Amino acid sequence: YPDKVTVEKKVALKPGEEMKLSVDPKANGILRVELAADDEKLADPLEVVMARLPEPRKTGPESFFGTHLRMCPYFVNYAAAIGVKWQRLHDCSNMCKMKWANPRKGEYQWADEIVDYIRAKGLNILALPDYPLPWMNQFKGDEYDDWYAKWCGELVKHYKGKISHFELWNEPYIPMFYKGTPEAFGKRWLKAARAVRKANPDAKVVGWCTELSAPQFASPFLKDIPVAEKPDIHSVHFYWAQVPGDGVISYSRLLDNIRTTFGDRFADSGEIWNTEGNMAVWNSFYDRYRKVDRQQNDKAVAFGTRGWSETIASGVDKVFLYTMHNTDDVDVGGLMSLIDFNRSPNPEAAATATTAYFIDGLKPVKDLAEIPGVKYNCFAGDGRVTFLIWKDILVRGSPALSVGGKLKVYDAMGNALAGEQKLAFIPLFVTADGLDAKAAAAELAKGIR
Repeated sequence: YPDKVTVEKKVALKPGEEMKLSVDPKANGILRVELAADDEKLADPLEVVMARLPEPRKTGPESFFGTHLRMCPYFVNYAAAIGVKWQRLHDCSNMCKMKWANPRKGEYQWADEIVDYIRAKGLNILALPDYPLPWMNQFKGDEYDDWYAKWCGELVKHYKGKISHFELWNEPYIPMFYKGTPEAFGKRWLKAARAVRKANPDAKVVGWCTELSAPQFASPFLKDIPVAEKPDIHSVHFYWAQVPGDGVISYSRLLDNIRTTFGDRFADSGEIWNTEGNMAVWNSFYDRYRKVDRQQNDKAVAFGTRGWSETIASGVDKVFLYTMHNTDDVDVGGLMSLIDFNRSPNPEAAATATTAYFIDGLKPVKDLAEIPGVKYNCFAGDGRVTFLIWKDILVRGSPALSVGGKLKVYDAMGNALAGEQKLAFIPLFVTADGLDAKAAAAELAKGIR
């Protein structure tokens, strides 16, 4: 964080001449770069908030880092730079929704240039073809559903080879978004799913979006969905804000509830995607760094590391963090958890980039032994093992970590650390070179004091 000086230089500026400075900040993380006159009466200081972060991994569609981002090059580039690999086209963009792309009967408009740009930057797309316009109201019942299914087929056919994942409706359990009965929705979803699969047999139908804590909306129509035509992937929405007081973020029991409710209609893949949720509501870093509120910064970083890692450790396969849209509007602070309204990176984003670097593309490892006084998650795969480890706040004392040999320790900004480290509620990242998860966990336990 920008609460200490790492580099300071004096430079002589000449009017009309451009100067380029080569500066090594000597650290990863959030950086504040300020240019101030020796005589403050001569000019106001100029400043910018920047970040130096680990290089994003090339995990492709296997990545579990997703978001909702505004459709302009700056935000697409920014998302790619912090390790995000998935974009959900919902509130941030209407370009795959019926209300924009099929504005009148038989008329379609497409956003090929935007889709091509997103894909070229390494992001995958989860499209939502929902929200018909009033012209559809002339149709009733089955005819309405047939027209909606036709639209879904047209969308899938047009973007074949570019978009392959489709979530057919957003939050149908909320009357604002769907006004019919659950039984009627089940019929609509089934026709739309059939149209998607006909238009592209390789396409994936990502559920219909279920409220994680109340899956009973689907109960009345589950029996009407043939087992062979169930979702390819199950989608849920679940929000929590900040890091909870008990020190652990987990909703594995809620996931078990979903699996039990859906029974043999649960996706064969076993995958559950949280396609909207986990909103951090922080004040803007743009204001905060001037006051250097270290505690607030720490909470933001804890969210940016543990929000992702503990969600995945609970059994979720992808998270689409809400949000990076409407970020030029100061009044919607809750909608910018990965970027500030002035488009500068914030602590959540820097911690997200570090977390993506260390664990994206890996799988959570279960059934490892507990370590007294601390909590940890382990992720492994492709010859890599990574731990996130933090203090168990329900246990008295201040544990410390000291490891060496094949274990290496990094902070939440991706900086290598040496020597003994005090554990707090922000995790440290520990990598294991040449060890499997079980052996690495044993070595990690030896390093706790």
